[in-house]
Amino acid sequence: MQLCKQPTNGISYFTALLDFSQLPADLNIYVPLFCSVLTEVGAGDLSYREFAQQTELCAGEFSSSTSLVINHSDVSQFNRSALLRSFSLERNTDKMFDLWTKLFNEPRLQDKDRLKTLILNVSGLLIGFL
Repeated sequence: MQLCKQPTNGISYFTALLDFSQLPADLNIYVPLFCSVLTEVGAGDLSYREFAQQTELCAGEFSSSTSLVINHSDVSQFNRSALLRSFSLERNTDKMFDLWTKLFNEPRLQDKDRLKTLILNVSGLLIGFL
């Protein structure tokens, strides 16, 4: 963890990398999909709509994306990670971290209809891109 105190006009920024280098190779193909749905599924007792509403009330952004990070021991190697970001007014920082904690510990991945919608959205974007 690194904490950098800087004058940011009362805004706190959160950035984290979740290292997936120990993930079994056959699961690596799912990392981009996982990152694209993580902040869109809800968490704990909050549905995806309620979670979105709570993030809007306390934070300016909640995002998750894939990232490749150069291995610190061998620059020819890369580690796949999830890059997590959010920011909030300083007075809402505790609430922002409470939401991240819920998302880390209790993502609502059991809502199959929501997952299907998100996956179709991502696949549609990919098809449109190709």
